[in-house]
Amino acid sequence: MNDYFINPKLLMEFKEITSSQPQKEPTPYPEKIKKLPLNLTSIQLSHNATHKKEITDLENKFKALEKAYQKLFKKHNEVQEDIKFLKSSNDSLSKELNILQLTNEKIMADKLNAEHLLEENKTYTRKLESRLVQGAKNQYLIEINNKLRKEIEENNSKNEEKVLETDKLRNEINKKNGEIKILHRALVNFNLN
Repeated sequence: MNDYFINPKLLMEFKEITSSQPQKEPTPYPEKIKKLPLNLTSIQLSHNATHKKEITDLENKFKALEKAYQKLFKKHNEVQEDIKFLKSSNDSLSKELNILQLTNEKIMADKLNAEHLLEENKTYTRKLESRLVQGAKNQYLIEINNKLRKEIEENNSKNEEKVLETDKLRNEINKKNGEIKILHRALVNFNLN
C-alpha cells in the first residue's frame, strides 16, 4: 500500500463540500447527452472513457486514503490516552517518591540523634567504668552503670531498627526511582513517535 500524507484540514474541507452537494454518480458526459453533436469522434469518446476511469481510480484512492486516515486517527487517540495515563502515573509516583524521601530524611535525622546519644552514653559508661576500676566500690555507681548499660543496649537495638527501616525505605526509593525512569523513557518514546 502506498503511503500518502493527508492534510486533515483539507480532508475536512473536502468532506464539507461533498456533503453539501447532492450525492450522485459522476457522469463523464453532460446531462444533455442526446444533444451531443453527431460528429463526435472515437478519439473524443476514448478521452471521455479515460477521464471516467481516472475519476474512478481517484475515488478509489481517496477512499483508501480516508480509511488509512481513520486508522491513523484512531491510533493517535489511543496513544494520547496512553500518554495521559502514563503522565498521571508519573505524577503519582513522583509524589510518592517525595513522601518517601521526606520520611527517609526524618529517619536519617532520628538515626543521627540515636547515634549521638549512643556515643554520649558510651562516653559516660567509660567514665563510670574507670571510676569502678580505680576502686570505687560504691553500690550506687554500680547500679547507675547497670542502668546505663541497659539503656545502651536499648539504644543499640533501637538504632538497629532505625537502620533496618532506613534500608527498607532506601530500597523502596530506589525501586520507585526505577519505575519513574521507565515511565519517563516511555513518555519520551511516545512523544518522539
